[in-house]
Order: sequence, then structure tokens, then C-alpha cells
Amino acid sequence: MRSLLLLVGALFALGIAPAMAADDREVKVFIEAWRDAQNHGDFAAYERLYGQRFTGVRRSGPRERRFDRAGWMKDREHMFGRPMAVVVDDLQIVSAGTEADVRFTQRFSQGSYHDSGSKHVVVVREGGALKIVMEELLASKLDGGAKAKRGDLIGLVTDDTLLFEDHPDSAWGTGPAKLVRPASSELYVARTAVQAGKSPRASMVGQDVDLIEEEGDTCDGQVSALALWTGLVPHFGTVQAWEEAHTKPAEIAKQIVADASAETQLVGLLKSKCTGVLAARREGATAPVTTARDLPPGALWTLALRATKKLRAYAALSADLKKEAPQLFEQLGRQWHEDAAVHMAALDVKIAGTTERWISVSITRFESCGEWSGELWALYRVGGTDEAPTLTRIAAPGPLIYPLVAVDLDGDGWPELLYKNGGLNAFGLLRGVLWSNGGRYDRRQEVTVPYHDCPC
Repeated sequence: MRSLLLLVGALFALGIAPAMAADDREVKVFIEAWRDAQNHGDFAAYERLYGQRFTGVRRSGPRERRFDRAGWMKDREHMFGRPMAVVVDDLQIVSAGTEADVRFTQRFSQGSYHDSGSKHVVVVREGGALKIVMEELLASKLDGGAKAKRGDLIGLVTDDTLLFEDHPDSAWGTGPAKLVRPASSELYVARTAVQAGKSPRASMVGQDVDLIEEEGDTCDGQVSALALWTGLVPHFGTVQAWEEAHTKPAEIAKQIVADASAETQLVGLLKSKCTGVLAARREGATAPVTTARDLPPGALWTLALRATKKLRAYAALSADLKKEAPQLFEQLGRQWHEDAAVHMAALDVKIAGTTERWISVSITRFESCGEWSGELWALYRVGGTDEAPTLTRIAAPGPLIYPLVAVDLDGDGWPELLYKNGGLNAFGLLRGVLWSNGGRYDRRQEVTVPYHDCPC
């Protein structure tokens, strides 16, 4: 409490003391709004909750980073690029006059990442509204529960790099980071060798793996070494400055590792003759791999589009366009997209010894950054007969993905969907997998890197 009172005095000295005290109920509603902004992916609402003089501490396992307000928002904005789930438990509020000291247990999930820990937040009133002026995750306990059932999957793969889910200790590395530029990519990677025996994955070195390619083929590969891997897509202005200054690759690698928004991962370096690899699974895996193929316009295409237009998510996008740009809504035939922007793919997958046909529907509307845009993805199982087909939706509508292959990776009898391209906000997406849950598809695991370039 003494430290809180000292902080109160300092804030008064800075001239941001509130005119009226905040009671516990108001602070509770404020924290709920903070939680909801993250769960709804509303970065603008989230940013409005923070004071102009703010300091934050973020922890992920053993890693710790400190930020001012600008750095925190840059880091958090990247996080808002993907769906997340934030749970607040054991909320405790201690008011001291015009300030509130807030502590709770936070459980955070995003893609394959899950952690929990105690969080400390200090709330004051600025300009009549409550604001966060200090936030610190006191401890981060990485939760491996989501990894309990992975079956054949070892990890997703980009270029010659097998991406494990581990969050490594920087002490595992040996020597300086080296700059790596994957072919035909905006990606810049800093890579550091891992000392022998320093990682729990040390036994992977020399292990043979089965690699799944974009075209549905499989080929042999081997893990040749382990490394610490940090990747990002820099702003074109940064690249230009590097080139003009003739910045040495080692210095660029050093800057990438130091970037506040970049996460370092443990990876395996692969030896293979494969191309377009999406994932690595254990050697000897036998689950069949199905390739997605374009579905041309026809009766099934029309049926799938009609089913998608009946979804609540589709209606919500139509209502939003009608409100924001009524003329465009009418020009598009009272819908939010052109039919030319609809992409469908068919997959013939094996379930319990029988073959099922699935239809992936991806719809997008984008002309320029200044205009209204929207996107929607849905997945259906085809039933009925050839003369009278029916569709059953098996995935919750959500942001776009473009499935490339289907393969059972966790041994539950239902195939997962592997992809590398996403929707309008999927900048920095490298690879993704949509996991089955007893035939329902509602959990995505994605590998992304910070995207600092201009998206438009």
C-alpha cells in the first residue's frame, strides 16, 4: 500500500490527478471492458483505456520486456491481429483515494500459446475517464495442456525450418545471431545455433521426419540441428536505411532479436529435397493426405453460396456495409461482395473408412485501404444425393483461410486443415492448422511474425 500511495503522490505531481474518486464497482466494470476489448479484437477500444503516461511489463515464460506507452501499443497491436481469449479470475481492488490498485489472475490463449499468471494494474482518472497507467504480468506460467494430444504432428514448417512450440531460454544459444533471408520472401530471420544438450528437444537432432507439401505429396526429411529463430517483416523504410548505410548482416540480425514485438522460437533445421512444406509429422505416419482443389461454378457451388448467405455472420456484414456505404451496397446487388470474389475448394476426405466431400467457402471484399472491406469463411460437409445434395456446416464462420491439404494429425479420425494464406488482416502469417474437435472445427494454431511494413 505504501508504494501505491507514493505512486499517487507522483501522479498528482505530474498533473494527472482525477477530480473524483473511482469506486470498486466502477473499476470492476472498467477491467471487464479491458478484458472484452481483447476478446472482441477491438484494438481502438483497448488503446483508449490506457493513460498517456504509462509503463508496462510483459512476461512470457522466462522472458521479460518493459515498455512505455508507444512501445506497448505497438506490441499489442500486433497481438490483435489474431483471435485471443483473456480470462480474469480472483479480481481484487484496493482503492486509495483517487487511485485503484488492481490485482487478478489472468489466463491468456492465442493460437497454440497459453499462459497464466498474476497481473498487477494501477488505474487512475485522466480527463474524467479511468485509465491504466501501469500494468505488469508478475509471472507467466506456460500451459502445455493444449499440446496434450498432437498425434503425428511434430510442428509446422516454413522454408527449411521446423517450428516447435517451445519458448526457449536465450541461454541455450551459442555465438552471435546470423541473418537468414528465405527465398522470395519479405521475411527477415535472425538465427542462433543452440548448444548441444541445452534444449529439451536435443534428441530431435538426426531424427527422420515425414514432410507434407502444399500439393499433398509427402517426402522424407531429417532434423540436422536446432536453433533459436526470430523473424519479422520490416518496414520498407527500414530496409532502405539498411541498404543505404550498408548495414552488416550481423547488425541487422541483432536488431531483429532486439525488436520488442518479435518472439524467439526454438526450431529444427531440416535437410530435405522437398518444396512448399507445410508441416512435419513423425516418420512412418500413414494418415492419408487430401489436396484441396478449386470447385468450379455449378449446382454445388450455388448451394454453398446460398447456405453461406443465410449465416448470421454474413447478414451482419451486409448490414454493416449498408450502414457505412449504402450506395456501394446497392451497386453490389444488396450484398457486401461481388460473386467474383467468392472462392470455393473441395476436399474428398476419409472418415472412418468412408469418403466425404467437404466444401470450403472463402468470400472477401477489398478494393483499397480507404474503402469498406469484409471477409468470411465457412466449411460444409456434403450429404444427400448427387441429384439432391445437402450441406451441414462443420466450422464456425470466421476470418478467411484457404485450406491446402487435409490430414489427420492428432489421431482422432478427423482430418485437420493446413493452410498458409489467410484474410485481410493476416499480415505476417506463415503457416496455420485448423484443428478438429470430434468433427467440429473451431481452433486455429498459427505461426506468425510481426509485420512492420505498410499493408496498403
